[in-house]
Amino acid sequence: MNILLDSTVLIDVLRSRFGRREFLASLAASGHEHSTSVINVAEIHAGMRVYERTETEELFDGLIVLDVSHEIAVRSGNLRRAWRKKGFVLALMDTLVAATALHHGFALMTDNVKHFPMEDPMEDLTLVPVPMIQ
Repeated sequence: MNILLDSTVLIDVLRSRFGRREFLASLAASGHEHSTSVINVAEIHAGMRVYERTETEELFDGLIVLDVSHEIAVRSGNLRRAWRKKGFVLALMDTLVAATALHHGFALMTDNVKHFPMEDPMEDLTLVPVPMIQ
């Protein structure tokens, strides 16, 4: 399975929280490929501490970083508009991440499931549960 990692998971990996690094390593060992969106790269760099730069770049070097194409941008806008009509105001960054996962047929791993109500038969977004390992 190909998995797109959301910022929440990447932050936990970088900060060695909740056993996320080990969990992702076990998934990779069993053949899962990990990716992230350029949107997540921007989010991580916006909150990155100066001393985390090297480790952050090493993390991104080990991932497939997916660009946002015209098609993904259109799908993101359509998702945001459709969910606004349903009464949910979703952040543009989140719909861009969801549209990237949908476009590539990847599952999305996140702790912010409320930000991604697109796990819906009509949308085909699959959310991967993230275990909390202390």
